Amino acid sequence: MPENSAALHVVGRTADGKVWHTIRTPSGWTPFGNVLAEGGRLDLEGLGEVVDVAAARRVGPALNGRPEGLYVLLALNDARAVLLFRNADTGAWSQEATAFFPHNARRVAAAVSFIVSEGAGPARSELHMAVVTDNGFLLTAIHQHASATPDVPADVEWFAGDRGDYRSVAMLGMGAIDASSTSVELVATTADGRIFTSTGGPNAWSLFTDVAGRRGDVVHAAIASAGTETDYLAVTGDGRVWLAARNGSGVQPWRDLEEVNVVITANGVVINTTQIVDVGTFQHVAGATTTEGMHILGVTTNGHLLHQLRPSQGRMFRDVESVGVGQNVGAFTAAACA
Repeated sequence: MPENSAALHVVGRTADGKVWHTIRTPSGWTPFGNVLAEGGRLDLEGLGEVVDVAAARRVGPALNGRPEGLYVLLALNDARAVLLFRNADTGAWSQEATAFFPHNARRVAAAVSFIVSEGAGPARSELHMAVVTDNGFLLTAIHQHASATPDVPADVEWFAGDRGDYRSVAMLGMGAIDASSTSVELVATTADGRIFTSTGGPNAWSLFTDVAGRRGDVVHAAIASAGTETDYLAVTGDGRVWLAARNGSGVQPWRDLEEVNVVITANGVVINTTQIVDVGTFQHVAGATTTEGMHILGVTTNGHLLHQLRPSQGRMFRDVESVGVGQNVGAFTAAACA
């Protein structure tokens, strides 16, 4: 069966190096599954502890002959990046051949883009991957099918410009007329707390553009599509989490995502107001869109995995383990969603 457009895949890394997967639909959450050892089908735990996760969902046009499903890119502490695939029909996990990224992969990102046409060929999709290495380089590559020579990673700075020592990266897949046109938007943060964006592909990135409006204190960032808008998500050094939407008028002012809509009724008078509800100190953020709306995942410094849906009444963060899944699998350090 095809991927459910109302379903959100959530993948998280816990402090013990394990990787967990759950699916949220309008009717609820599925139990967490241990990706690296589930049912004995896949056991990568001996290859090195996972330090970061990224996720991208493929629907529609075939990607290297694959059915629809979920790609998960893992950064391991033994200098490797591992790519996994979850078949939407069977739910089974498998390991994919992928590009060799030099140096230790500190942070990873992934996105599926759609190529409308390439010459006389049919529409297809591509899986883009990005890695921030332990020495602060930013590299990207396209996933090749198992029988092909692995793609050689490209240095984004060669095309987009040197902006310093990189700390995090996220990607958003887009449509393109052909393989030479813009198909991915990339957002990266630097050691001096700035956030930059670039569009293109592995061998043709536009010059980095500074996402203005925030102080130089961003420690992690993400990007997601919300209809006609592009949403930038950012965690600042004080542990707060923010959103800025880009539309036809440019990037809008940043909004505090812990700001909640409150309705007060007193003596027959209804007052709509907002207030900040402190749910913790954030360290990681991710976002993705389904038919329900814009989903935001946040990881706090004390290991809570939080979820917020926009638009929704109140727009409040809720704990995925206790309120959603009802299963405690440990302290989360990173999360991705698609």
